[in-house]
Amino acid sequence: MSLHLNLCWAALAGMFCSCGLPDASAQSTTNSPGLKLWFDFEEDFSTGQVTDVSGNGHTGYRFCITNWITATNGVFGGTGAAWHTNGIVTNDTVVEPISQYIGVTNLAGIAYLTNGTISLWAQFGQGSSASTMMLDAGYSVQYATYPSLASNSWSLRRSYRPYLSFIVFDATAEQRTLVDWPTDVVQPGGPNPDLSTTNFHLYTITFSCPSNQAIAYYDGQPFMTNSIDLPWLRIYCSTPWLAIGTMAHDGTPQWGDDLYPHSGFFDGRMDDIRIYNRTLSATEVRALYTPAILSMTLHIERAGPGFARLWWNTRTGTSYQIESCQDLTTVHWSPVGSPQAGTGTNNAVIVPLVEQETAFYRVHLVP
Repeated sequence: MSLHLNLCWAALAGMFCSCGLPDASAQSTTNSPGLKLWFDFEEDFSTGQVTDVSGNGHTGYRFCITNWITATNGVFGGTGAAWHTNGIVTNDTVVEPISQYIGVTNLAGIAYLTNGTISLWAQFGQGSSASTMMLDAGYSVQYATYPSLASNSWSLRRSYRPYLSFIVFDATAEQRTLVDWPTDVVQPGGPNPDLSTTNFHLYTITFSCPSNQAIAYYDGQPFMTNSIDLPWLRIYCSTPWLAIGTMAHDGTPQWGDDLYPHSGFFDGRMDDIRIYNRTLSATEVRALYTPAILSMTLHIERAGPGFARLWWNTRTGTSYQIESCQDLTTVHWSPVGSPQAGTGTNNAVIVPLVEQETAFYRVHLVP
């Protein structure tokens, strides 16, 4: 979500003040080239469908009639989706905690990717395990019903480790890790590991098979680079579908008509899930981490001799940062105080007025 500044000017005791308002409107496919799937979870998905706001029709569906994701606080003050474990699997001999999952069955434009970017925000909950699946599109050729179709498939998961990995399956090995992300959980070891995370984090992978390179980005910054050694990546399943929040295995997306899905269920929150059919640059990945913002106005009023009061509307569960600069040509913004937690009403800061000086202010949401 790119940060755009729309300047609104107000004169106050010789000081000009500007509030920067990042654009909160949904990005269109015209300014997001190659964006093939985008779940922002801002639409009502309580009826069992998640809208693909990229415009490419990759709707996410509810396939378990008794279980579905719920709306929760997402990143930057918006809405996200919550998964929570609430029972055990009953359609297989393996006893596993069950959660919710999303199935995407229209794979046009994402089934095969030679260049691509996969990105999502996630916060792992208390029910997370070391085998949690985020996006599952692959299966081992050793166990697949159609081994030749499973080769080059992929999965974004925890592979029995406390950190997230991007796994690929090729024709000669059961699985291979392309990249990992940091171990950002509360307590990875010990007799009672806590594999939850305290905050949302942005997990992004960019890959180019022609250039033979994959890069993992953590919160918008490069973390790990590796070779791919595959001609393309693809989504595999005997009945092709992309599983979000569980392991697809080799079955259908419908719950109960076969043994799957039965493991790898996610617990926690996700937001802003994206799949591109091109390799985003480092600058573009950083832009995904740049705070988006709800439409808001930074109000300015006198606060006694030599001071001004800046105030704005807030939401609970969201943090805000006021920043200032003296020269918009260099655009070096400095924080004014510390981030403030939203109260659900108005937050405010007091700033000094300096005679014959010009200052600019903006407010934005922080992760």
